[in-house]
Amino acid sequence: MSVTLGRRHEKRWGVLFTCLTTRAVHLELAASLTPASMIMALRRFIARRGKPAVIYSDNGTNFKVANKELLQACEECYEGMKSESFRKYIKWKFIPPGAPHMGGAWERLVRSIKIALTATLKERSPREEVLHTLLLEAEHTVNSRPLVTFSMDSPEEGLTPNHFLLGRSCGDRPPGLLLERHLAGQPNWKAAQRLADHFC
Repeated sequence: MSVTLGRRHEKRWGVLFTCLTTRAVHLELAASLTPASMIMALRRFIARRGKPAVIYSDNGTNFKVANKELLQACEECYEGMKSESFRKYIKWKFIPPGAPHMGGAWERLVRSIKIALTATLKERSPREEVLHTLLLEAEHTVNSRPLVTFSMDSPEEGLTPNHFLLGRSCGDRPPGLLLERHLAGQPNWKAAQRLADHFC
């Protein structure tokens, strides 16, 4: 994705984490595709959601190098206590090379979010803060999807990932009705909210 910084445009990347049990999604914004940027995105995820026991991913170079760096740092930290080192370490499992279908659980979510963000941004390059807000709003929208089929006539609401994260299916409603004119001018919360409305 492209963001506006002053008079220039820079690229940013989205990092998607999904729980294979609750199907909840967590989105982070990364400044680059380097292993260091990947590790920082992972640390932000852990700070907000807790440490996973196992991470599954494809064989991206940045993932492989990040795993190697984290394992090395963990071994140095617990030198002389190898069993403790591996107990504290996140087990990182990679799908076989050339088998992207084995990552179908997260690839489908990546595709859904990518299509929606492309349609929402439509060649726009918002400020970084606006893009970050949009990603979090998109995360909330995706986590509001029902996990099981349910009757629309039923007074009960369907189970969503947000039930596991928030204890309810949905957060607050947006404050007021926001229009296309809010996308022009100074970037502010109204622009971010209007883009999020497009995402829905």
